[in-house]
Amino acid sequence: MLQITLDEHSDMPIYRQIIGRFSRDIQSGILPAGFKLPTVRALSDEIGASRGTVKHAYDMLEQLGLIKKIQGSGTYVCALEGDQPLGKKEQALNAIDALLNQMQALQFSMRDIRIFVELKLREREQMVQNVRVGVVECSPEALSVIRDQVSALPHCDVYEYLLQTVLESHQQLNPGLDLFLTTRTHYEELGRKMPPGQKQKLFQVIMAVPPSAVMELARIPAAAKTGILCQSERFAYIVQQGCERYCLLEESPKSALFSSPDLAEFLAGTDQLIIPPNHLRFCTARERSLLREHKERTGSSPVIYRYEIEQGLLLYLEGEIEKIYNLNSQ
Repeated sequence: MLQITLDEHSDMPIYRQIIGRFSRDIQSGILPAGFKLPTVRALSDEIGASRGTVKHAYDMLEQLGLIKKIQGSGTYVCALEGDQPLGKKEQALNAIDALLNQMQALQFSMRDIRIFVELKLREREQMVQNVRVGVVECSPEALSVIRDQVSALPHCDVYEYLLQTVLESHQQLNPGLDLFLTTRTHYEELGRKMPPGQKQKLFQVIMAVPPSAVMELARIPAAAKTGILCQSERFAYIVQQGCERYCLLEESPKSALFSSPDLAEFLAGTDQLIIPPNHLRFCTARERSLLREHKERTGSSPVIYRYEIEQGLLLYLEGEIEKIYNLNSQ
């Protein structure tokens, strides 16, 4: 058994004397790493101290990282930092054990401890800044689609910019953002607007028409008088190219913009419309009314030209955003 002598006349509390003796013996190597200490009961009987005092001393020694309790096995001397460094996982577990011992010493229940830990974790998560992503595109329709898809990813705040506005500006893009997205068409010209050394923040996205949308386009009757209705001429051109690829129309579709003063006349000359996703964001009340009238007259709903970030690339982008978020949280 260990030879520990207590000084009952000392001003130092008994548990502090026990801690001091073990600490000196461990630091000097008298008690080597892996040495099994006596149980609380055995040491209490040997030195004549209460079991509560010995247990408190053991708890404090464990918090100091000098000993470790192993459930069902016993209490052992830990390796000193310079002798056998602990792995990150073991250090983390030791830190958690020390926290739990402190909380239990304050007489909190395990349920209370769990609540406090979860509260602090939520606080820490809120302190970590989301990844700031700038989306740059030439048409408001495509910009809206990309914005919605990226905004749905975790840990992400999205800022949108129309390409023409960016190119006409004398200022460079905001260097405070973590990532910029644009389509392959605009990657090079946008790269020239990036601050020096920041082009690595620029990310190309590939847009595609999903198979379900391709099937809808292919089902449009060949003889249908088809019209493309958009907010911008650029997106109308994108839809026109899609129609050439996926539709079997006898006549090329005509196109018009929502803001056209001849919109009612344009709609009267069509029996099938193709419109962009999120089209209601670009419509006035009058234009929505004209769309309802067109549907009632023709008996056919407009085909939505779904134009989205390719799914594999979206998953890759989610992983890149997660990496940046984890770096921000360190």
